[in-house]
Amino acid sequence: MRYMRNKRRKRKRLILFIVIIALIVGIAAFFMMKIAQSDTPTEYLEIAKEALDNEEYEKSRQFFKKVLEEDASHTEARVGLASAYMGLEHFDKAIGTLEEGLKIKPKEPQFYYFISLAYEGKNDLPQVMQTLEDGIEATDNEALTELADQLESNINIVPDRHYVQKGHNRNIVLEWKKSDGSTLPVEAEWTLENEDSGSLEEVSETVMTFHAEELGTIDISAKVGSITKNDELHIEEQVVEEMTFTPEDFGPLSIDQEIELSVTGVDADGEEMEINPEWISNDDKIMELSDKEGVEMTAKAIDEGVTSLTVTYQDLEKELDFIVEGENKFIKTEVQGEGTVSILPNKTSYPAGTEITLEAEPKAGYEFVRWEGDVTDTTNPLELTLDSSISVVAVFEPVKQATLNLSISGEGNIIRDTLESQFTQGESISLFAQPKSGWQFSHWEGSVSGSDARIQVVMDGDRNIQAVFVRVDASPSESGTTNDEGSNSSTGANEDGDSSGSSSNSGSSSGSGNQYESPANEPGKNTNPKPGKKEESKPVEKEKPKEETKPVEKPKPEEKPDVNEPDASEPDQEEAEPSTGSDNGGADEGGEETPKDSESGENVEEGLEE
Repeated sequence: MRYMRNKRRKRKRLILFIVIIALIVGIAAFFMMKIAQSDTPTEYLEIAKEALDNEEYEKSRQFFKKVLEEDASHTEARVGLASAYMGLEHFDKAIGTLEEGLKIKPKEPQFYYFISLAYEGKNDLPQVMQTLEDGIEATDNEALTELADQLESNINIVPDRHYVQKGHNRNIVLEWKKSDGSTLPVEAEWTLENEDSGSLEEVSETVMTFHAEELGTIDISAKVGSITKNDELHIEEQVVEEMTFTPEDFGPLSIDQEIELSVTGVDADGEEMEINPEWISNDDKIMELSDKEGVEMTAKAIDEGVTSLTVTYQDLEKELDFIVEGENKFIKTEVQGEGTVSILPNKTSYPAGTEITLEAEPKAGYEFVRWEGDVTDTTNPLELTLDSSISVVAVFEPVKQATLNLSISGEGNIIRDTLESQFTQGESISLFAQPKSGWQFSHWEGSVSGSDARIQVVMDGDRNIQAVFVRVDASPSESGTTNDEGSNSSTGANEDGDSSGSSSNSGSSSGSGNQYESPANEPGKNTNPKPGKKEESKPVEKEKPKEETKPVEKPKPEEKPDVNEPDASEPDQEEAEPSTGSDNGGADEGGEETPKDSESGENVEEGLEE
């Protein structure tokens, strides 16, 4: 009996021991998990911030979302996620992210500020103003008030000039200087104080023209949202439109050399008029003036250097450039068109005999054409020996473009070696006509001719090219394209194809055929029109890739977050995450809205696969 009691005691003690051990392990695991969870968002946040600083917006977006999944009220992470979206130019997603934050923290000033920045990215001035006003009302934040005041000061009426000759016009815009320094004309409600003095006429949504009828000064106002701006226009009998100087050309001056200058004014009717302009030396240490007003002026070179004189009358401003030589030589550069000029070595002045290099760099859409001024050449970069001071002008011109428009008659595809539809003039492109089963290629029509299926086209101008396909058993009369439904032109703006030989698909063709229309254009519209007769011309089609059946993945059990960096190349997942501010609408920037099912669904499926 005693033996049995001892045995039961030992069993109870063993069970108690096991329970205690289990509790200890459970408690330890619980606290370890809490520690891990508390550390992980911090690590995610640091990775996200570093990626944002390095302009790795997709990577930072993913890690900021991870932080918000742990703590939706994390202000810094929410602002960071919105900033990443703005870096990707997904402004609607940024706004949605921040508006979700306002539901959690309705008095957070940062949310209002960054929402206003997102609307600025969308060039939506009324919404920028409204957001700041809402933020001031909700938070009474001084910084938001200062931002609203700064915004108002950056909105101004900008006429071509403030002086208008009677019987003539001036264009006027309301201009918004954005935080990045760029300017944008905006729509406004315009009002004239005295309509007897003149009239306003709308040229476009953002440009007005004022016609001057009576002499005097007229007040003009423009209102956008809660902001009203005012300005004045002066109507004169004569208003100077051009000033000419004598002498017209002058080379580098020597120290202590004087030059006599005179100016003549011409009004809006092309008649000479009396003027009394103001003269200003932009550097008195280099160039000294004998007076500040008048049509005649004496300028004296004081010291070596490069400077200019500014001449102003009735808010028309002209500049005269001067080079004063001493022991050192100078280079003055100007630009005509869009581009920049760099000088190597880059110095203020150079000893005589210095070898220099001038390099002209065009902006996007422009090309360097030539040098003008004291140097006439087309070489770029240009190497020179500087024996005297020079003034040079780099001339840039827009790159000449040629447009390729493709269309098809019959059943077939046009395979091309590039997706582009705009080309630099002189570029070459390869086209290959590929018939469908039961059809054969007949010939090319339009800007080219011939029956070779593969051709090389030189884009020395706009090209409209049609590939004509006929049935294998068709009579010669069936190969023509003169019937009303037999041709199908396209702009080629949305063509699909690649160098590996996939077929080209004109994106804006007319007529019948199995064409794919981007679902982003008209959400919900049936994108699969019924096919017409096979003889009708069809847009260039893209061959549909074979579909692969992918196994449905079983959902994985929830795991402890891992700080291993996700693949930043993965696209933005369209998850329903209102707490993190992710996509709340399919039509947001950066994502297309899924169209409704069409009759067969094939074209929609093909478009989504693309």
